[in-house]
Amino acid sequence: MKRFLIVLAIVVAAYVIFFNPFRSPSLWFGQQRTSETVTEQVENVEINVGSIKTEVVLDSGNRVKAELRGRGSVSVRRTGESINVQTHPSPFSWQWWNHSKLIITLPRSYADKLQLTVGSGMLTFNHDSSAINYRTLQVNVSSGSVQLNKVSSDRAQLKVHSGSLNMDHFSGAFTAQVQSGKAEIDLAKLKGSSSVSVNSGFAHVNLPDHADFHLKGKSNSGLIRCTLPLKEKVSGNGVLNGVRGSGKYPIDATVNSGLLRIE
Repeated sequence: MKRFLIVLAIVVAAYVIFFNPFRSPSLWFGQQRTSETVTEQVENVEINVGSIKTEVVLDSGNRVKAELRGRGSVSVRRTGESINVQTHPSPFSWQWWNHSKLIITLPRSYADKLQLTVGSGMLTFNHDSSAINYRTLQVNVSSGSVQLNKVSSDRAQLKVHSGSLNMDHFSGAFTAQVQSGKAEIDLAKLKGSSSVSVNSGFAHVNLPDHADFHLKGKSNSGLIRCTLPLKEKVSGNGVLNGVRGSGKYPIDATVNSGLLRIE
């Protein structure tokens, strides 16, 4: 029995040292990098946070940095052309009393692909400067919430499951998919063909006064409402089509049992 306990202690110690389940920075094998340099070769920055409250800020430097205050840990690692920011929850912390906060700093000059994935936490990306542009923006919200302000993208891919997404003063084209959650998309400028699909959730798209678009909407047991005056309007039997301005950009809308409001 004594020999068994000694062997068990050795195995547990080896596991802790090599795999560091508690993410202790004092263990050499478990140390986490918290910053990486953004070079010309970096084409993707991916931020993946679970239940931790997260704030994304900009600065004039050239590094992606992460500072965690509270329980858990965070790592910033570069693999090839990508930099990944990943949170690691503490095994002894639970969401309802976890008051940890994560600050992620991005270079203001970075303009390639940005991916934001949020579990049950809350992520905010607000800044005081003019709109920050990304070639591609991907946002995936599970049961948490994401708030973005003054972001521009050639193509934004937005997915909301049971959480919520709030985009304020967005410029560009977008593809939005809402399951049972909620999405509020306020556009400063529409700059490409876009689409929005709603399952059993709710989506609100606020378009600029002078946006030029051609709406093609279909609904099953759900509802599509558009308060903007449309030319060539066709409505009824689950269809809502119409043209605003020159009709330059198509907007495809599909609603299952949810609600889509366009203003």
